Amino acid sequence: MTHSQDLIHKVALALTPGIGGKTGRSLLAACGSPEAVFREKKRALVKIDGVGRQLLSNLKNRELLERAEKELEFVKRYDISCHFITDESYPSRLKSCVDAPLMLFIKGSEKFLSIHTLAVVGTRSPSEYGRKTTESLVRGLSENNVAIISGLAYGIDTAAHNTSLLAGLPTAAVLAHGLDIIYPGLNRDLATRIT
Repeated sequence: MTHSQDLIHKVALALTPGIGGKTGRSLLAACGSPEAVFREKKRALVKIDGVGRQLLSNLKNRELLERAEKELEFVKRYDISCHFITDESYPSRLKSCVDAPLMLFIKGSEKFLSIHTLAVVGTRSPSEYGRKTTESLVRGLSENNVAIISGLAYGIDTAAHNTSLLAGLPTAAVLAHGLDIIYPGLNRDLATRIT
């Protein structure tokens, strides 16, 4: 399967070790596009804030583009959408954060992108009171157009997601790792229900 060079370079930039939201934005501002970042000469890149020797080496590693193509095959196979920070589809509220990720990969409904959201996070070992308070808070929002965002971890995150689903509220799980892994494994069914 062939992907556009633009999309391959967007994914490659987001996958580059050492590039976070801030450095990624600096590179994009200086070079103009993800593809231009990879084509830029080392002597120009090193002048960009946050770019050092290791990052230069990472950017010039041709395997990044191959890895990006493999990632896009996975994305296509599992019906995952990609949203780069310069795309119109990237959530404007997140884009305004200095350290916003360069790329979002979304599986399932994207309804939560356009409504009010509430992040609910907490301990992985909540007390009974903490769990019940979380459930009560989320249930109390069922009359409003609010999406609950959490991290799919044990404890408070699981309570927030489960209660959202029971109350008919949209919920989204933000994962700190790729979509090829559901952790903790006990939350696989919950992840499926969320998507």
